[in-house]
This record gives sequence, structure tokens and C-alpha cells, in this order.
Amino acid sequence: METIDVVVKLLIAVLIGGIIGAEREYHNKSAGLRTLMLICIGSTLFTIFSMEIGEHTSPDRIASNIVTGIGFVGAGVIFMGGTRHKRRYHCGHHLGNGSTGRWRWGGSPICSTYGLYCVGWHLVYLYQN
Repeated sequence: METIDVVVKLLIAVLIGGIIGAEREYHNKSAGLRTLMLICIGSTLFTIFSMEIGEHTSPDRIASNIVTGIGFVGAGVIFMGGTRHKRRYHCGHHLGNGSTGRWRWGGSPICSTYGLYCVGWHLVYLYQN
């Protein structure tokens, strides 16, 4: 992978993390702008590593563990929030709460890194609506 490709993918990850993180900070939720930007950059870097290292064998081995890591981050956010964790089930807003929303934090940059930009941006859009 060329250096310019890596830089573009990392910039897209920063943008994705910034959009989701800014929305979370606007609503005074835990895991705000910096956290989400770091999660998205980390997801992108590990996906790039996975693509480069497993090019001839299995390019999804390292990237698949991002899902596990995001699960731990989500559990930490839930535990730190205590019983204040709300579930909203109207107008599709339940998609951004709980573990579903947290797995999309890592899923958007993974999709973008693999070149599935449309899918990655749709995940961001679903998070916002």
C-alpha cells in the first residue's frame, strides 16, 4: 500500500471519529471527540496492518480482533455510566445506543480502509440519525 493511501485512510478515520465524537460531546455523552478519533485511527491502523501482513494468507485476522476490542470499550462505557444507560426505541435512535453503536465506532473505519467508503459513511449516517 502506498504512503499516500495510508495518509488518506487515516484522514478519513479522523473525519469519521470527529463526526461521531463531536455529536457525542454535543449531547454530553462519555467517550467524546478525542476518544472516538483515537478509536477510529486505531481501527484503521490495525486494518492496514492486517491487510499488509496477511496479504497472501488471511487479511482479516488482525482486523477481526477490533470487534473484540470495541466490545471491551463498550462494556467500559456502560459500566462507567452505571444505571443511567438509556434505551430509546423510537425513530430508529436505538441504533446509536448500547453495544450496537459502539461496534460501529470501529466498523466505519474498517469499511473505509477496505475501500468500502459508501458502507462506512452509511454507518456514520445511521449513528447520527
